[in-house]
Amino acid sequence: MMEKRFFILFGIAFFMMTLFISGCTSTVTTESSEGTVQKQGPATAPSVEQTYEAPAVSIDREKVTMGGTAVKASEKAPDFKALTTDLKEFKLSDLKGNVILISSVPSLDTKICSLQTRRFNGEIHKLGNKVKFITISADLPFAQQRFQELNSSKDTIFLSDHKDLDFGNKYGFVINDYRLLTRGVVVIDKDGVIKYIENCKNINDHPNYEQALQALNALLK
Repeated sequence: MMEKRFFILFGIAFFMMTLFISGCTSTVTTESSEGTVQKQGPATAPSVEQTYEAPAVSIDREKVTMGGTAVKASEKAPDFKALTTDLKEFKLSDLKGNVILISSVPSLDTKICSLQTRRFNGEIHKLGNKVKFITISADLPFAQQRFQELNSSKDTIFLSDHKDLDFGNKYGFVINDYRLLTRGVVVIDKDGVIKYIENCKNINDHPNYEQALQALNALLK
């Protein structure tokens, strides 16, 4: 009789422990290349979904912290606003229906940024009115205007992202450490879809001009 009571009490205790443990776990669902996978794990407070995957960007060999939302080729190009050299608000949607090349630079007052801007300006000039070319940086509009006048960059739309960093945040091009834009290139087709994007791993390196121009010319055929 005592043995029977022992097993009954043990069974009840085991059942209660099972309920307790099951109440402390939750099902976490993740997406993988093999489909939906369910994993059992400790219950945790709800977390905010993070869609940004920070690119590995450095100045020489020193890594910098990036911010914003990374975008990829084949995605719709996010609309953004910035200031022109005469302090007027500009939106990407103002160029709707055009093939667009966006060249992002940290500062026009540096050698590589200057060379990058002049190189693309020269290439776009050869194409006539087929492409709209934007150079964007976190420089003040006054500095951009000075650069434009000194370099006769008539085929370039200079935009300052200094005020809101709207472009940088929407494209994942913000260098948080310095509140500057990183070096990169974005090519957008007439339907507003990103066809090519480069976020330079080393800010002191030039972008891949040939690949960017190849992607651009493919949209003009």
